[in-house]
Amino acid sequence: MDTAFEYVMSHPLETSADYPYKAVKGTCLYSASKGTGSITNYKDVPKNSVDALKNALLVGPVSVAVEADQPAF
Repeated sequence: MDTAFEYVMSHPLETSADYPYKAVKGTCLYSASKGTGSITNYKDVPKNSVDALKNALLVGPVSVAVEADQPAF
């Protein structure tokens, strides 16, 4: 996720209307001038820290990763 956050910090996201998903192989048609969504900062929440997660939820959106390759999953 960190790599994606770093990318969005310098490449604002386009809306679905401006850059619709097409399930075909093709060339990227990204246009920074149409970008509307961006971030200025992000933080990683320490593993197993309930309080840190609660605090992050109070500040803004939270991304969650699931290690689906683990036997417990």
